[in-house]
Amino acid sequence: MMINDLRSALNLLAAQGELEVVSEPTDQYLEVARRFHPFSGVPAPGSTTPGVAFFFERVRPTNRPLTIGLFGSRERCAALLETSLSELHECLLRAASHPLSPCMSGILRETRRTSLYELPILTTTPEDAGPYITMGLVVAQDPESGSRNASVHRMCVQSETKLTIWVVPGRDLGRMMEKAHAQDTPLQVAIHIGLDPALYIASCITGRLAPPEVDEVGIAGAIRGRPIELCEANSIDLPVLARADWVIEGEIGTEYLPENERCPSGFSMPEFLGYQGAAHPALPTIDVTAVTSNDDPIAQAVLGPGYEQSNLLGIGLELDLLDEYRRAGLSCVDMVYCSSAGGGQLLAFIRGSIDSESTRDEMIRLSVRLLTERRMLKVIVLLNEDVDPMDHEEVWWAVTTRVQAESDIIVVPDAVGFALDPTQRPEYSPAISERGRTAKMVIDCTVPPRLRKAFTRPVF
Repeated sequence: MMINDLRSALNLLAAQGELEVVSEPTDQYLEVARRFHPFSGVPAPGSTTPGVAFFFERVRPTNRPLTIGLFGSRERCAALLETSLSELHECLLRAASHPLSPCMSGILRETRRTSLYELPILTTTPEDAGPYITMGLVVAQDPESGSRNASVHRMCVQSETKLTIWVVPGRDLGRMMEKAHAQDTPLQVAIHIGLDPALYIASCITGRLAPPEVDEVGIAGAIRGRPIELCEANSIDLPVLARADWVIEGEIGTEYLPENERCPSGFSMPEFLGYQGAAHPALPTIDVTAVTSNDDPIAQAVLGPGYEQSNLLGIGLELDLLDEYRRAGLSCVDMVYCSSAGGGQLLAFIRGSIDSESTRDEMIRLSVRLLTERRMLKVIVLLNEDVDPMDHEEVWWAVTTRVQAESDIIVVPDAVGFALDPTQRPEYSPAISERGRTAKMVIDCTVPPRLRKAFTRPVF
């Protein structure tokens, strides 16, 4: 079954028994999140367990369909890319190294709507600052180089034609905004909702594998082995993804608004680490100039914390780390897994076949360096090849039986961190110099090669 858009992806999941269809009307305010939450997985709170993807046929008040949870398991992520779980990383590494340029198509998108209120957009908790677009792929072009960037951001609906957008400082979209505003022009953007899953996963590839000059849309094309189709927009001078179910065209100007302009709670929405996020006092705004859709559009969303968000964030970091270990000559590293317990970003399990003390020492040295260079990464756990990094009980068994704390835990004090972790502030620990700094650690669960025989596991 060839996948080239959201509907074909849903058809695949339905054929595999991985899609639950909800036929009765379900409200976009709280109810969709309440129905899906028990199956979202860690770090969503409560007795959550990974489940199938959900397809809500009628989301009120628009009575339009919405899907959530597509990327809720690694097996589904691989299936949606038409590969296997064991080949997922290699598939993406090949695509990142050989992007396939998109092509213009003959598809025409007519402006059918002008209001954001025509889309089903979720509010997930009563404390949220408002309805949030959570799976909107923002495409923009660099005003100087013309290079394209595709990235996902949280966007809060402030009115029927205005959004606020959270742009992480230092990322490509932020640099493009600064360049456009320096030229006294707004930055034109196209927000795509309901896409070929390859586009969402490609947008999460970061670091050396996807520098500013690399087009994430081209990476998605390489994943599929065929160019992603583009077409002309209706109100902006920027090609848009032709097969997107919804496209919101607009401009990021110089106006800033509080994220919680219409809600006094002080919160934004649930964050990927499992805590309620703080509303930002001043965010860039997007003025919507047109909303287009295909004939039967499906919206898409992600719950803030959970396996789906962690998988999307984690896969990109895994590729980045795997590439770093290989470049350092540590070909013994055969698997990297960024656990949902760290939201896919703070906790990484690294597995390798260690045959010498020098290899073991080099893995530790490189891991310490990676902790200092990647601000979100907080804990690296090193494992031997007989431990499954995706099995948390196996990992904890290794921590329990293969670690002596005084020699096998290496602490990196007061490093650059990520302030969404609520421990990363001076009031939590006097050892932290300022908010957004943290102690980090490598937990070495690898067995000293000279003692390997004592750690032989039974074969049944």
